[in-house]
Amino acid sequence: MSALVIGCAAGTLAAVSRWRVVDVAVSVISTLGVNAHGWGHIRDVAAHMVMPVFCLAAYYLFRDLRASVLEVAGLDFVRTARPNGVSRLRTVLSHVVPNALLPIVTMSVLQFGTLLSGSVAIETVFSWPGLGQLALDAVSSRDLNLLLGILFVSSLRC
Repeated sequence: MSALVIGCAAGTLAAVSRWRVVDVAVSVISTLGVNAHGWGHIRDVAAHMVMPVFCLAAYYLFRDLRASVLEVAGLDFVRTARPNGVSRLRTVLSHVVPNALLPIVTMSVLQFGTLLSGSVAIETVFSWPGLGQLALDAVSSRDLNLLLGILFVSSLRC
């Protein structure tokens, strides 16, 4: 769920500032990833939640949302909102984002299995034991009861 929120925010920010420094920076960060440095609790949280969630969001959601926002921004009702006196921020938040989120929500539901398999890779990269790795182990050992339990617990968290 956090990956969805972060991916939507980053994709919208990049699409609104198209071909500017922010767009390029978010694109590069989402492609290459980021190393987290910090102190104490902040570093611990960053290493265990923020970076894996950001990597999943960047890989699966950023590009789709950016394309969706750019497509909706070119539609007639958005282009006519600006000459009618609506500010750019209000146009983006009221007209563009709600309409751009429709295909993202649909694709997120359809890509749930891909997000789960992507979490296995993220857990491996960050050396973080989690449900993705446990699900992979359950599939490889054909433990259907464990796999059903993991899917049940995953559906409760969302």
